Amino acid sequence: MKLKTKYEGLLAIDPGVKTVGWCVFNEGRYIGSGLARPYNNLTTLSAMEESIKIIHEKWEEFLSGTIRPEVLVIERPQVYQQQFLKGDPNDLIPLAIIGGAIWNNMKPKEVVFPQPKQWKGQVPKDVMTERTIKQLTKQEQELLKDDVTRIPSSLRHNVYDAIGIALWQVNRKGARNE
Repeated sequence: MKLKTKYEGLLAIDPGVKTVGWCVFNEGRYIGSGLARPYNNLTTLSAMEESIKIIHEKWEEFLSGTIRPEVLVIERPQVYQQQFLKGDPNDLIPLAIIGGAIWNNMKPKEVVFPQPKQWKGQVPKDVMTERTIKQLTKQEQELLKDDVTRIPSSLRHNVYDAIGIALWQVNRKGARNE
């Protein structure tokens, strides 16, 4: 698929059951990001519903007047070969469910589901975070700095992954194009 460089509203999602990283681009520029992180005492279903509500509210906050994203990019869960497997592969099922639920709620014109190997390959998380930040303009980096100050440092990787996925989709210099 040929990637466009500018969309009138792009929402990128790094799915999680208890935390969902998200970011919004408009016309090829980063305009905001965050972490949907519902209260811990919620059931899995309630946490998913609350995350979707938070993301929808943030979409409206950043791009009020737009009905839906032109494109929604959601990282597709990937099962690794046995020797690289971390955790239970069944844990990926709720990630797929929340991705589908966000898709249904946001009703984008287009949806893209890249696997991690497509948008970042085998690059270690800290290296990918550094590359992601470097791909942003100075102004975008300042916005990002403000966006992540309220997020615990141990959870920021979710936001950086959402931004990396968005950069891959808009074909920003340095992003993987495989």
